[in-house]
Amino acid sequence: MKDEGIDICKGHTEEITQDVFREIQKLLELHKSLADILTSEEKDACQRNKKCVELYEDFKDTCDLNSEKLLCNEVENFRGAYNNIMYETQKCKEFKYLPSYQKHSELSSITTPIVSFSAISLASFITYKFTPFGSWIRNRISGRNNLMNKIDKENREAQYASERQDTPYRVGYHSSR
Repeated sequence: MKDEGIDICKGHTEEITQDVFREIQKLLELHKSLADILTSEEKDACQRNKKCVELYEDFKDTCDLNSEKLLCNEVENFRGAYNNIMYETQKCKEFKYLPSYQKHSELSSITTPIVSFSAISLASFITYKFTPFGSWIRNRISGRNNLMNKIDKENREAQYASERQDTPYRVGYHSSR
C-alpha cells in the first residue's frame, strides 16, 4: 500500500534560505529554554531564565526594524506565552516581563483616521446631494426654520398689539381736541 499522504504539501513548499533556517533554529532554542525553565528546580530556574531572556533579546534587532515578518509574530507569541507562564508558575522570583519589539507604524496610525474621516465625509456628501435622503433632510431643516420664523413673527405681533385696539367703542384717549 502506497503512502497517500505524500502529496499533502505539494504546492505549499518553498526553499528555506540559510538566514531563515538560522532564525528558525534560534526560535526553537528559545522555546527549548522556556521548557527547561518549567522542568527545572526552583534554584536552577533563575539561571535558565537569564539564558531565555538573552535569547529573546537576540531578536530585538531583527524585529525592531521589520516587525511585519512572520518570525516577529512568532516571537511576539512567545513573549506572551513566556510572560503568562512565568507569572503563573513563579518559578523565578526575579523574573521580569519581556518587552515587545514589534512597533506599529506611525504612518498607519495617522493614515487610518484620515482615510476613515474622508470616506465618511464623501459618503455623507453623496447621500445628501444625490439621494432622496438629502431632500428629506432639507425639507426637515427648512420646515423647522419656517416654524421658528412663524413663532418669532407671532411673538413680535403680540408685543405691539394692545388690548384697546380691539374695543368696540374705538374712542381715542385725547378726544377733546
